[in-house]
Amino acid sequence: MFDFEKDAGSIKGFLSPSEGRFLYETARGIPKEESIVELGSFKGRSTICIAKGATDGHGAKVYAVDPHSGSSAEYVRSYGEGDTFKEFSENIQKAGVSSFVTSVREPSLTAARTFAGGPIGLLFIDASHELTAVTQDFEAWFPKLKEGGMVAFHDATFFDGPRILTARILLKSTMVKNPKMVGVTTIFEKTAHNSFGDRINNGAFLLCRKLWGWNGVLEFKRYGFVF
Repeated sequence: MFDFEKDAGSIKGFLSPSEGRFLYETARGIPKEESIVELGSFKGRSTICIAKGATDGHGAKVYAVDPHSGSSAEYVRSYGEGDTFKEFSENIQKAGVSSFVTSVREPSLTAARTFAGGPIGLLFIDASHELTAVTQDFEAWFPKLKEGGMVAFHDATFFDGPRILTARILLKSTMVKNPKMVGVTTIFEKTAHNSFGDRINNGAFLLCRKLWGWNGVLEFKRYGFVF
């Protein structure tokens, strides 16, 4: 049984318990023949939530993409320079999920070019939050996400990069629908072509997110604007 505080709560990171449970439950439903990709693993807080879900579910493969070099400007500003791979490895081993996680120690765009893990059922984006970088991550990996797969952007209300990008996608793309928010994570589903109602729904979600934050989004999902 997954317990966020016991399994991942002591690991440094900004993933909230509600976000951890969302990742766990979503990963638990991903079929074995599909892959789960995480961009930005840091010390393993979110990786453990995902891997616990995959192992308690159908055994989908988990790819944790992070060079662990501490080389981005954002990382240096927040944490200082340093290699996090040793601590990441120790944490996932302690959680008992190391054998289920493939660590990809490459920059996201390099990893995308050589990825051969099959269709992606869940894509969790939590690497650099600078607009150019997060846009490149999305554009490199979204084509590998299967129709009906979920993409989740962490910190989509705290940082301009994911906030602006998710707004652009939901307003302009014809391939996303069913947005929702858990904590500060914005999530939506890939579709071959969304309907007019889906696009209205996407816009209404963004309005709620802008005006009232995540509390407003919860009300939005509970009471309507679903076509």
